[in-house]
Amino acid sequence: MDKDTKIKEMEITDEYIMVGPDVKGNVVAQNLQDLDADSVVLVTKDGQEVIGFITHTELVNAVADGHNPQEMFASDMMNTDFMEVLGDETLGNLMPKIAEKYPNVIVVIDYNCYCIGYFSKNDYNEAMIGLGYYDKSHDPKTPEEWRARGTALTTMGQIEEAIKCYENSLALHVDKERAWFDLAKGFEDDKKYKDAIMCYDKVVSINPENEIAWMNRGNVYSILRLPDRAIQSYTRAAQLSPDTDKPVINMGLAYLDLGEVKKAISCFSDAEEKKGKTAELWYWKGSAYDKAKKYEKAIKCYDQAIKLNSKYEDAWYNKGAALHILGDDKKAIECLEEVLRINPYNESAREAKLICEGNRTLF
Repeated sequence: MDKDTKIKEMEITDEYIMVGPDVKGNVVAQNLQDLDADSVVLVTKDGQEVIGFITHTELVNAVADGHNPQEMFASDMMNTDFMEVLGDETLGNLMPKIAEKYPNVIVVIDYNCYCIGYFSKNDYNEAMIGLGYYDKSHDPKTPEEWRARGTALTTMGQIEEAIKCYENSLALHVDKERAWFDLAKGFEDDKKYKDAIMCYDKVVSINPENEIAWMNRGNVYSILRLPDRAIQSYTRAAQLSPDTDKPVINMGLAYLDLGEVKKAISCFSDAEEKKGKTAELWYWKGSAYDKAKKYEKAIKCYDQAIKLNSKYEDAWYNKGAALHILGDDKKAIECLEEVLRINPYNESAREAKLICEGNRTLF
């Protein structure tokens, strides 16, 4: 394998399955269960043209948002952030494109735009080995090559080595914004959060309109339990990307950390306008009312979360906690029993149930 090897000449046929957009979500879940962890379900139009993909991440996100896979279709769950490459594309041309775009999924197509394969993480590693990116006796010469090796090492979990590659790329790179961003992500993956923030600061100083950098910077500050600084970053990200809900949701969670309940609820309401009411947002609103000790309102929110997702374990638990505080141990016990039906290994719920039965204060 060398830089002139064509993608279609690689083994790219056994790591995916194709389904139509109207396939039920539970069927998609079964397909994912039958595939290995790095495989993907490709959603196609007329069985040929890919319009989206579903991995375990998309399935988990759908459930976390309060949706029942049995009531969804593949088109409801799919992610459309994928990259298409021609089967006649050579590895020498493809690898820099991958390093530039960081695609979630790469679909291999023919000249009719019909799917002929899926370029997986395993394929990527195989290509990188074949091109010598893992050969430490041969150092890359260009910033793009250093970056490609860093990306390859990241996929293998060799984060410290990847960071060294990103540092070498930065030293040579003309596009300093891209290079600092890569280095920031490397430090973030390595849990070196202060270094990551320093790099994100460099990114936004070069390009104050890089909303992804602002968002990531906020996430790192949240991890460091510095919610006031996180909010500053989320606010900027929300301004730059007003149609997306994630910066606003994260801002609401940061306000919860600060105990500013009204502002948190306002953020969650704003997110609802962008995304619609989900079980997750109802749960967070309930958590906000809990912090404000407005337990009746919290219970109403948890009820709405449970209505959308009857298996929402944390919502049932928090509802039980609120009912206990209000003195209704009978209903609290019913909630905690539901938690244990969902998850028999939830020891906190088991202990809380025993305390409610003994009429002793837990929360």
